[in-house]
Amino acid sequence: MTKPLPYMNICAVIQSSGTGKSRMAHEQAKLVYTLPINIRGTFGINVAYPPSDGSLHKYLVRVYGNAEDSKKRYVVFFHSLFSHAAKELERLYASQPRQSQGDFASIWRDHMSDPVYRQSFYAKVVESCVSASMDNDWRVSITKAQSRLSDLIETLNQRCKSTSEVKIVIYIDEAQELKNDFLYDEKHRTPLDILCSVVAEFHKHPLYCLLLSTQPSVQVLVPPGPAAASERAQVHSETLLTTVTETPFDCAPDIMISPGVLRLEDLVEITYLAKWGRPLWWSTMNKKHPSKDRPLVDAQYFVQTARMKLLRSNDIDAPLEEVSEIPLTAVVDVLLALDFDPSLEATYHRQAEMVTSHMRIAYSFPQHCEYFISGYPSEPFLAEAAAQQIHVYQKQANPGDPDVMVQILGRGFQRPWIDLGEHGEVVMRLLLMRAYMDGVQAEQTSSWNLNFSQGCNLVTFIQQLFSQEPADEILDSQPDNMVLDATFRNTFKDSVVRFTHFVEAGDTSALTTEALFAAFARGMAFICGRTQKYVDFAVPILLDKSATLQESSMSVILVQLKRRCKTRDEMSYAFYQEDIGLFPDVDDESSHRPYFILVAELGAEKQKGRAKQKGSRGKQKGKARQSTPPADVYVSQQPDSKANLHPHETHPRFIATVYGCSGTLYEAIGDNDAAYQRLLTLHDFLDDHPHQNSESRSAVMQLKPLWRYGEDSYDWVESEILNED
Repeated sequence: MTKPLPYMNICAVIQSSGTGKSRMAHEQAKLVYTLPINIRGTFGINVAYPPSDGSLHKYLVRVYGNAEDSKKRYVVFFHSLFSHAAKELERLYASQPRQSQGDFASIWRDHMSDPVYRQSFYAKVVESCVSASMDNDWRVSITKAQSRLSDLIETLNQRCKSTSEVKIVIYIDEAQELKNDFLYDEKHRTPLDILCSVVAEFHKHPLYCLLLSTQPSVQVLVPPGPAAASERAQVHSETLLTTVTETPFDCAPDIMISPGVLRLEDLVEITYLAKWGRPLWWSTMNKKHPSKDRPLVDAQYFVQTARMKLLRSNDIDAPLEEVSEIPLTAVVDVLLALDFDPSLEATYHRQAEMVTSHMRIAYSFPQHCEYFISGYPSEPFLAEAAAQQIHVYQKQANPGDPDVMVQILGRGFQRPWIDLGEHGEVVMRLLLMRAYMDGVQAEQTSSWNLNFSQGCNLVTFIQQLFSQEPADEILDSQPDNMVLDATFRNTFKDSVVRFTHFVEAGDTSALTTEALFAAFARGMAFICGRTQKYVDFAVPILLDKSATLQESSMSVILVQLKRRCKTRDEMSYAFYQEDIGLFPDVDDESSHRPYFILVAELGAEKQKGRAKQKGSRGKQKGKARQSTPPADVYVSQQPDSKANLHPHETHPRFIATVYGCSGTLYEAIGDNDAAYQRLLTLHDFLDDHPHQNSESRSAVMQLKPLWRYGEDSYDWVESEILNED
């Protein structure tokens, strides 16, 4: 074992609600003798899990005087805790034979799981603290507490056969309660800082302390060395234990799915959606009614509960304008997978609040703790709840108003804590998600039991994504890589898309039909831009709604997003499925699966005089272009000769290139072009400048923070081109 140093015996476990932090600590108590502590505040009736140790909350959390006084109180507490624990072990195990460490720990765990026993035990501990006399010098008291800890360890060695380097674990649940107030000292320390400094005094003993919390303010819980309130923590910063985020996920007992078993109708049930993600979902839905063969919790009620947790509010039907920015952003984030700029302090605080209060998952806290990584992973049940919450807000909107997701994102984009480079991608994901949700609503007959996880017909999806004219062009298009008497509409008439949320692809596996089979099962679409040259988003397609779910039943919409002010030739973006290894190389019926490529140039409008390229549609390839009015949509058409066919391609390729971001193209935009254009406009740092008059903006630009056309940058050069605004 590494030589013990101060603070090496303390570790924080930080994670969102419902992820099993408390249960994880409770389960490890079967392995090592554990003293569990929960200091959650008891406001009225205490119904939260696990229950709070009320007497300890009153003693440990309250602020008393300065740091010196608080340190004395905590030293007295641990002295009393160790003394009473040793006495209880003597009383409970005096006549029992020596046992293995695991058996001994499990028996003690069972004792502490009895709420009456646990309450009585901690009441005695606190009573001894209150009646104890404190030494003037806390160092004298800490020596006595260390002696009591040695006695407890000796008792443990006598009662159990311990092979572990750690003999005792203390875990403090809801540890953020100890940082709510500051002590009366010049360092602005919190009770948690003082408690950690006392625990660090036991670093030479085989004792380990876990701090459990939903609060990611690591600088306050267990701060990095240079920022630590303790000088010893600063000195030994390289040996401080890092924050733990690794908690159970995707661990339901019936989580495995097999090819050829599930059908579309099996994917709709709430019990199915609850399989994935944090343990809270499946553990709740698996509870059975004691007298009836059904879940103890009503499925729709549980969806409402998830909405409450996502908003951290019981008023889930409150008007949009009465809900603050962060919970609204959380709802949209679940669906669209937003990307935040980690370099901004505002990002840190917003992410921290979403982890603490709005179900966001903390992925990693780097050793330096300057930022942390978090997000909303694939949790189909939470995504269904978020979609239903957006539906509530959309119903409240006035006819003609922008999509509520546009309104919500507009708030965040005004201050650029959402990654600026992502605006175009976010807008496209928003349009895709809105088309899907509208498609689901168009096909569902029951409005009172709306379920966005049921999927919608691909033709319906195209009709909801695009306005009538471009939608008809796409639906009447033909594959451009083979002679086939089929249109998009007929080819995909029985096909279904199903995605309630977007997830980030980490490698090229997302663009295989095996991964698309898995994605369809979870109701997710892939964001591929960081791992793929050709594809930004991949939306899985079940080719036949009556088929069982498996790789051979799958295809895809491949979305390629371009953000240009000027257009390029339509076919310059074209690629084939073999370029990305989409379909397996087999010679059977599945080798003829169709797929759809959508190229979206959100920032471009067709240039004046630019003609539709009839030749590339296959009808006059190689001939001069005909002059036709400017077009917003270019769709594939069947080639008229075998000479224009791809030599090895057997999968029909449908492709459409769409220019612009307006209501004439996209159905969801309607008459709100300006609202979407604002989201597409790159944020200028001058937008946050306190002086917004033209003279002040010009004066800042004359400092040359960046170079643009105009006299602010080039007034020192004789050039009509550079000095033209």
